[in-house]
Formats: sequence, C-alpha cells, structure tokens
Amino acid sequence: MIKITSLLISIFLVSAISNRTTKSTHQGKTIYIKTLGKVDQEKVDFIKRSITSFYGFECKIANQEEVSCDILSPSKKRCDAPAILRKFDSNRHVFILTEKDISHRRAANPEYGIIGLGSCPGKVCVVSTYRIKNASKKVFLDRLQKVVLHEIGHNLGIPHCTSSKECLMNDARGKAKTIDAEKVMICEDCRQKIKN
Repeated sequence: MIKITSLLISIFLVSAISNRTTKSTHQGKTIYIKTLGKVDQEKVDFIKRSITSFYGFECKIANQEEVSCDILSPSKKRCDAPAILRKFDSNRHVFILTEKDISHRRAANPEYGIIGLGSCPGKVCVVSTYRIKNASKKVFLDRLQKVVLHEIGHNLGIPHCTSSKECLMNDARGKAKTIDAEKVMICEDCRQKIKN
C-alpha cells in the first residue's frame, strides 16, 4: 500500500512539474486575442481560458477586425492565411480567430484550405473554425483548443513534432482525425525547443 501511494504521489508531482514548466516559461507575457469577422463570444472566452491555463499568458481581448480585400485569396472565397499574418504582425503577441475559411499556397494549389497558421518563431498566428466545426460541441472545442495551442507553439519557436503522434505540435496535415489523436500536451523534445 505504501509503495502504491508513493508511486501515485511521484506520478502526480512529475505531471505537475511538467505542466508548470510550460506555464512558468511564459508568465508575464500578454497575448491579444483578435477576431476576424464575427465570432461567437463563447469561443473567444474558451480560447482565452485555454491559452492562460496551458501557457500562462495573460490574455486580453482586442478589437474585432473586418475581412478586407487585402487578405482575400485569389478566388475571393477564402482568406489568405499568410496575408493575415503579414497584416496583423506587430511588436505584441496577437492571436487571430476567425470563422471564415483560410488557405495557404501548398505545391501547385494556390488555395489549400487549412485550419491554422503561425509564424515560427514569431508573434502572430491565425486559427479558423471553418474546417473543424462539423462535430459535436465537445469534439469541436477539443479540436479548437489543440489547434490554438499548436499555432501559439509555433510562435514560441516549436516546429512540427516528429517525435510523438500524441504531441499537439504534430502536423495535422489538415486532418481532423490527426488532431483527435493528439493530447493537450507538448512532448519533451518540443518543450526543449521553446524560445523565450
């Protein structure tokens, strides 16, 4: 009984220290959450709680921005994610949430639909709910949280993970099933790559 209790206490302490390592690295930093177009306030509040809980950032809600011609893709049906990053890049950390579809040039496809994009390293990232919304509320929020934390991870200097399929820095390649297989955690290899 004593051995089992000691083992459980050890597991709890390792888990707590591991989680605190991600948070304590970034305490004192502020991230500004900006919506692009109309976004439900419940989603914004959920993201704010997720970022603060996982990374330790203070989050402030910035003003809503409207979709403008300078960030539209060539077809005008989607927003161009790199154009969004360029437009909102600044000296402060900015997270952009939109319900509009976003795209990025990939190989021969000038408008490859994506869920998120973040500068690596950098101070700006964008996430769209468009490609993950067709799910139950619980699954949707789980996916949204992982994608948000993933893109902020890129801002902190973490590239896509090649060590663990469960690490949220794993490249989802636009597939919801890959996101579903991830856990809300950053593996030790990726944790070592975080830049202050």
